[in-house]
Amino acid sequence: MLDIYRYEIIDWDDPEIDPDPETNNLLHCQQADHLGSQAELIVYEVFCGYWAEVQFKTKTAQYTVVGMALSSVWLLLLSDSQKRSDWLRPMSGWPPERADNWTDVEGEAMSVDRPQGLVEGSGRGGEPRRLDQMISARLDPTLVAALRQFAKQRGLSLSDAVREAALLLLAREEAQNVLSFNVSVTNERSGVIANKSFRQDIAIAV
Repeated sequence: MLDIYRYEIIDWDDPEIDPDPETNNLLHCQQADHLGSQAELIVYEVFCGYWAEVQFKTKTAQYTVVGMALSSVWLLLLSDSQKRSDWLRPMSGWPPERADNWTDVEGEAMSVDRPQGLVEGSGRGGEPRRLDQMISARLDPTLVAALRQFAKQRGLSLSDAVREAALLLLAREEAQNVLSFNVSVTNERSGVIANKSFRQDIAIAV
């Protein structure tokens, strides 16, 4: 049984370290016949909403979950991560048209990432849970030391400091891609002078 409150992080492999879709779970799930290019967002959104755990016969996955993401139904296979006990590792999944057709899923031979034999009445509802995603970054040791010192001075963790820096960088980029128009209108009817000003911000596609 999947206890979602045991986990804090979704465990995705780094494509720069392991570029093989057979062993890299992110590249595997991003394949067109699985979750596709938005695999990370799909897994995140499924657990942010109400989801259900169902029981299948599987070869490697410990948990089978059905939930909504990107306005569609998805079927996810997951297991405990071998890296840390509080990380949940996606193993595989199916696009909406596959997840909706239980007969088709059950009818195929069971493989490493394809379950077989849905247990009727095995569904169990799950509570929403926001799970963060772990990423790796290559930083100069001097920069890491400076970031640690910066975070310590402000009572933050290193992760919080890096996250806030990333948010500020994105906010600055968004501000640079907006055109602002200011229009002033003067109305002199009936001998009364009224001034009004309007502002419109337009985002620029880049």
